Amino acid sequence: MQLTISRTELVRVIAAVSRVVESRNILEILSSLRLTAKDGLLTVTATDLTIIAEARAEADIKVDGDVCVDAKLFNDIAKKAGSNDVSLTLDDDKLIVKSGRSRFSLKTLEARDFPSFGDDNYGEEFTADLSSLLGAVAFASGTNDIREMLNGVLLRSLNGKLVAVATDGHRLARVSGEEAPAFEDIIIPSKAVTVIPKGEVTVGVSEEKLRVVGDDISIVTKLIGLVYPEYERVIPTQNDKVFTVDRDEMMRAADRVVTVSSEKSKSVRLSIAPGSIQFSARSEAGEAADEVAAEYSGEPIEYGLNSLYLRDMLHALPPGKAKFALSEAMSPAVITGDNDNWDGVLMPLRVA
Repeated sequence: MQLTISRTELVRVIAAVSRVVESRNILEILSSLRLTAKDGLLTVTATDLTIIAEARAEADIKVDGDVCVDAKLFNDIAKKAGSNDVSLTLDDDKLIVKSGRSRFSLKTLEARDFPSFGDDNYGEEFTADLSSLLGAVAFASGTNDIREMLNGVLLRSLNGKLVAVATDGHRLARVSGEEAPAFEDIIIPSKAVTVIPKGEVTVGVSEEKLRVVGDDISIVTKLIGLVYPEYERVIPTQNDKVFTVDRDEMMRAADRVVTVSSEKSKSVRLSIAPGSIQFSARSEAGEAADEVAAEYSGEPIEYGLNSLYLRDMLHALPPGKAKFALSEAMSPAVITGDNDNWDGVLMPLRVA
């Protein structure tokens, strides 16, 4: 292997795939990046045995090659390179990295030992801005939940359109997107969602894997092969107490009052009355209250929420009005905004 590549492009492709690499690995090869130089392109590949991510950049290749190097070390060297170009030369079992007056000699591993998934049948492919779709709901997915199916985002083709859903049992978010051919419901691991290329991509779905191909980045991820809960059952359809409030004002008011809260959930009480909502929180450290204007004409109601979940939910909405539909104090709240293709559900908290 012998090539020269722009430092900017090298940093870009490393960053695009390095999030896949776990910080601790039993197998040394899983802490490595695979570097493949061929046909005027340098392809950088990373895997954690669940996801394989590849990023490509143009390079001036003198000699083709294929080798593995430590991911963290190579990333650090690329980011600190002292000139606009970086040269890579394989010398026996060492990768020589030069940039300006800097020179590094790195240990390598055999590329043939780097894991791969092999070929698969991805059926009918389609294009979509998958990153934006999944990103609109991913905040609501579980984290290390014993219910493994919740540690990911459900993607389905429903009535000819893509629908993405995420829930951790305390909150739920759902969004619909572009048209897509029919395929069986799949659950995409949360980590894979974070590395899906941005913008329009080509998507292929098989029984066990998802393949996403962008202009110069692609990933293949294994799926969570379980059945997702029947989420529609927890979305209320008869909530008749509806109020509308400015999204940003509500986030700021809730954030201000929970400053006094010492509990993990940062619970906030909403006293909802015609024309306004009062926010309050209390702890041994003190009490706080705030108020924002609201469009509401129903009977007064007291409602408790986890302010952290509320913030995440409101962040998923565009600036402007947020609409809350309630039934009673301990029933789930349905939240919508100016984007009519997104809705969310928040479970209430009991607050003193």
